[in-house]
Parts: sequence; structure tokens; C-alpha cells
Amino acid sequence: RKELEYRHTPVNINTRYHQTTAQDARSLKETGIRPGNQGIAGGGIYFALNRADTERKAHQKGVILECQVDVGRSKIMKEREPQLTGEELKMQGFDSVYFPANYMNVRLNFPEYVIYNPARVKNIQQA
Repeated sequence: RKELEYRHTPVNINTRYHQTTAQDARSLKETGIRPGNQGIAGGGIYFALNRADTERKAHQKGVILECQVDVGRSKIMKEREPQLTGEELKMQGFDSVYFPANYMNVRLNFPEYVIYNPARVKNIQQA
């Protein structure tokens, strides 16, 4: 059923970057990428637009992953929403969130995307 719901959302695939530990990068090959528990937009999967930005944003350092990510329809965030969930976002009509750099009340030095559904990550390779 989740796959069926997913197919009806817009396709907007982009190359995005995620940094994690070497151990977690190895386990991703077996288990796939999973949402975290917390962040400025809740427990999602956070992606930078380029490799260099992962160095400034990642909590887990070691391996940079290059991913094909279907961000679908993105909500442009004007402020941090640490309690946001994927279900709540979907009810608002969005598939991901986008934080522009230094926009409104967010005050990030670099832009980033957050997705909540691991099925939106189409391909994961070491960058």
C-alpha cells in the first residue's frame, strides 16, 4: 500500500549527499537508509546539495554517500520544526522539506533537504 501511495506523488529526482560513519555506510548496503530520530525537521533523512556541505552539517563523519533522491513536492521551510513527522508532512501535501540557506527564521549556512520515506532514495554510492 505504501508503494501505491508513493507512485502517485510527483517525481523529482536529484543527486544529493549524506555523510555517515564507515560502519553505518557498510550496513546501509544491507538494510537501506533509514530516518534518524531528531533534527531541525524531526526524524528524517537529511541531505546536502553538495559534498562539501556534508562536512559542515553531518553529525556522523567518515563516508560521504552520493544518493539519487526523489524529493517529490518540497515544502520550503521558514522555521525549524523539530516535531515534524513524515505523516504530518504528507497530510500537508508534501513529500520532503527544503531549508534554503539563511532564509527567514532558519539561519542555516547551507541549504538542505529532508525526506522521511526511505523508498525515495533510489541509489546510494560512496561519493
